[in-house]
Amino acid sequence: MPSEWVAVASGVAGAVAGGFVGGVTPSVVGRLFGPRLEIDYAGDRDNVVTTVNTGSEGQTTEDIWVRARVRNRGRLRAKRCQVFLTSLCEVRADGTTSVVVKDSKVLQWAGGSRDPLDVPPGVEFYVDLLKLSKHLSGWGMLFNFFKHQHQQALERYSGTYQFHLMISGENAPLRRCTINAEYKQDWETFRAWQAPRPRFRQQKPPRPN
Repeated sequence: MPSEWVAVASGVAGAVAGGFVGGVTPSVVGRLFGPRLEIDYAGDRDNVVTTVNTGSEGQTTEDIWVRARVRNRGRLRAKRCQVFLTSLCEVRADGTTSVVVKDSKVLQWAGGSRDPLDVPPGVEFYVDLLKLSKHLSGWGMLFNFFKHQHQQALERYSGTYQFHLMISGENAPLRRCTINAEYKQDWETFRAWQAPRPRFRQQKPPRPN
């Protein structure tokens, strides 16, 4: 039995044994004791990582990896998790957005694998979003959306992109995260931040006359 099951077995057993009398269903038990995925971007040194590579002739290159963090804030292991880029938008000067791409892509885990990964509680994983070069311009997208000429236009864009991310697992509710990144074709101009979740106000029905 996995160690995380031991930690919650008594609580689950109690909820299942006595819960149905009080109206507690298995779905409620799952929400209380199951995995709870979270994906975010804090902008710290774990989200923005610089790597230095040395070539065969001794020349060095530096790359900046921009990453989102994945955690499990629940009590059980989240199984076969993957992170998706669900859409890419341009952010205009007035704050409005326009969709550039809606062709979803699977993001790679730090290290390069795109295979599903189990995420236990108490650990952190990262997914790669961008790979910027300190020596060459370009967004450093780690996925291809278009044919060559269209991909080049995407890379040459100077401004702010908005990345919509989603994480899912076989036994965990999906979660979403939105990251804004500004880049003007020079790595020193790059900055990124997590965009706030949009808030929707429920419209009240009109009062009868």
